[in-house]
Amino acid sequence: MNIRYSIKTIEEYITLILSFVIGLMRFRHKKIDFADISKIVIVKLDHLGDVILSTPAIANIRECFPNAHIALVVNPSSEQIARMIPYIDEIILYNARFFDRSGKARALDILKGIRFAKDMRQRRFDLIVDFRGSFASLLYALISDSKYRLDRGSYVIKRKFRRKKSPLIPLFQRGNMRGRSLFQRENMKGLSFGEREKNVYKGNELSDLHEANVSLNILAEAGFFINTRETFIDPDIVLQKMDSSFHWNDKIPNLSFSSRRESREKSERFPNSGFDDISNYIVVIHAGGPMLLKRWASERFVELIKRLLQDYAVKVFLVGGKDEYELAESILDGVGDDCVINLAGKMTLAELAYLLKQADLFIGNDSGPMHIASACGTNVVGLYGPTNPERFGPYGRNCIALRMEDNCPPCAQDKCKFRDYRCIDRISVDDVIGVIKVQNMT
Repeated sequence: MNIRYSIKTIEEYITLILSFVIGLMRFRHKKIDFADISKIVIVKLDHLGDVILSTPAIANIRECFPNAHIALVVNPSSEQIARMIPYIDEIILYNARFFDRSGKARALDILKGIRFAKDMRQRRFDLIVDFRGSFASLLYALISDSKYRLDRGSYVIKRKFRRKKSPLIPLFQRGNMRGRSLFQRENMKGLSFGEREKNVYKGNELSDLHEANVSLNILAEAGFFINTRETFIDPDIVLQKMDSSFHWNDKIPNLSFSSRRESREKSERFPNSGFDDISNYIVVIHAGGPMLLKRWASERFVELIKRLLQDYAVKVFLVGGKDEYELAESILDGVGDDCVINLAGKMTLAELAYLLKQADLFIGNDSGPMHIASACGTNVVGLYGPTNPERFGPYGRNCIALRMEDNCPPCAQDKCKFRDYRCIDRISVDDVIGVIKVQNMT
């Protein structure tokens, strides 16, 4: 058994239980008076992709409180993404150890947690919305003088023990395929992988187990009207504050491309980029990810790109962090075509989001760039192995997730108990090509 994973799971359950207890102690019978709220804090101490999955809920909070001051508490690693969320007025940073990837957060840093809680109390928020907190945010909830609080812990505990059905997600969306209508199932029988259509997860038909739906359900149970059910970020919020001398060609010299996406915005930020010169279909591929078991084999990415270049007039961009440059370079060398460009490690998150906003299709592993693509309205094919797309899949009408492992349920662990087994590699190149064709992503 993976001891690190077990400890993390225990910590998460303890946090959920304590959050539930604090809710009973301090906020049990406080029904929200929407006219009584002018300052709201949303706590989402989570990884980058999970912060993006909270944007539908954040958008609905803003719609209910158009004039309120809304602050968002995130980990420093998610700050760049938080600055692209248009619904918030203030970003507050707290480095929670549970979600730290920098190695700077210390275990049991009690003084830091106390300082955070006291500082938050002085800000005098009327409503606390805790979508994913830590022990520090729980301490803040305990000592705060806030009038109202909504929290993930109370929702999850009630769902487990009361078996309470979601007020938001219709019955036909509970479960990926079992609850779908006959019409929906018949429409998916044309997939090239035959009887395995159950392994296709559509981003607008995910169950109430999905992280985005959990946040929406928390709001719906409190009386919020749910209007928005799409993730969204706007990179222009960040790019417009950059040096005006920045041009897209600084990143990709002598490159021009355009997108066939009907909703694509014209390039105003990069006037010298020549986005309308040619008509290539733009495909962005991310072959990396924080866990090796979540990465589809690089050889399959090479084969996939060759198939795309053979069948379509495409230009392919390989993206990722600085630590994924060599991986992207090996794929570039394997393809050996000038229509493939390696941008891994060369862009900020805002620049990556801008590229994805112009792209027609994103293909990649379960990671931050995949969720950025979905939030930019790009067609997404997410590749899944040890993680559960029913809970963490790309969210929205433009998204598809593939998980072809039938015999082993998602474990979310970074080490497989079966030696040298990689469930993500059950996905074939034909599976990916097939879903692209059936879903009309080309």
